Amino acid sequence: MQIASKQSIAQRAVELIQPGQVVIVDGGTTTGEMMRLLPDNLACTVVTHSPGIAVALVEKPLIEVILIGGRLFKHSVVSVGSAALESISRINADLFFYGRHRRSPPGGIHHR
Repeated sequence: MQIASKQSIAQRAVELIQPGQVVIVDGGTTTGEMMRLLPDNLACTVVTHSPGIAVALVEKPLIEVILIGGRLFKHSVVSVGSAALESISRINADLFFYGRHRRSPPGGIHHR
């Protein structure tokens, strides 16, 4: 995907996030761009299984970051497995942003 497209998608996604919301964010370059574009004065909670996304939010003082643990899937640099699934199942989120994946019947999501 072209850089301009990623930036446009990221900007539109950021506009959807409201103060006080809990947002789950997948790893990836587009979601990474989203984190860069989040305003410094936005107070929300970001839940992610991506160490890269968590690190991108270190300088955002009002954003609480919850990093989901598990086995590191080195290809995508995200945590996976039963520990990650168990942790994420306890989160009640307002929004969920995921990277470029394909959805396949019967409702599964698979990484490209």
